[in-house]
Amino acid sequence: MGFELLCLFIIIGFGVLLTFLLSKRYGRSIALKIVIGIFSLSLLIAIVTFVVISKDADEQVFPATEWQLYMVTQQSITKLEYRPDSGLYAITNIGELQITDKNPFCVSDGEIATLEPREIEIADTLPVELSPPPQTANHQINFILFYPIAADEIAFSSFAVFKNGEIWCTERYMRGGPGGAVALGFLTFFYLAMAVVIFLISYVLLFVFAVICLEIYCRRSKKNAGPKSGR
Repeated sequence: MGFELLCLFIIIGFGVLLTFLLSKRYGRSIALKIVIGIFSLSLLIAIVTFVVISKDADEQVFPATEWQLYMVTQQSITKLEYRPDSGLYAITNIGELQITDKNPFCVSDGEIATLEPREIEIADTLPVELSPPPQTANHQINFILFYPIAADEIAFSSFAVFKNGEIWCTERYMRGGPGGAVALGFLTFFYLAMAVVIFLISYVLLFVFAVICLEIYCRRSKKNAGPKSGR
């Protein structure tokens, strides 16, 4: 809150100073119109910028991994089967192939690989937190991984078998509570600081442009209203 107030005081002070300087040359009425117009347009630019870049802040803090090749098999897979005690298996015409252990993570050095879920649920459909596979899958299985409630964590993973025998996967770890709020807060603060910088830059550029236009207008007016020849 202190940062926002400081920026507000600086902007207001800067606006008052510009109004004072412009009123000396162009009059108070014109100066007020210019400063208010520039302020409004710069504020609009900053707000639009902030909304656009912070739209998917949650996804930026806890992004899903891109779909990636997990393994390749030459066997024809008939279905994917998850067994809570041992892991994910690909059932083939000649047997079965173990894909993961009981923790169905996709990235070996990711968050899901290092955490022990208290419950793993097979989702009927692909969770909205994950993107669909890059091509139509012959077989696909989706997981929701729950962790101790106190940790306020949740994760998702999905495995897909394609026609060429490749097995691809994706995953996403998300965290709420104080930890997630801190991460999201830092990102929001960074975007807010960017919006303030954009506001100041646009303010200065618009001010310079307005002064140039006013000077051109004033000089043309003086030239057109030059001394009239006597009779």
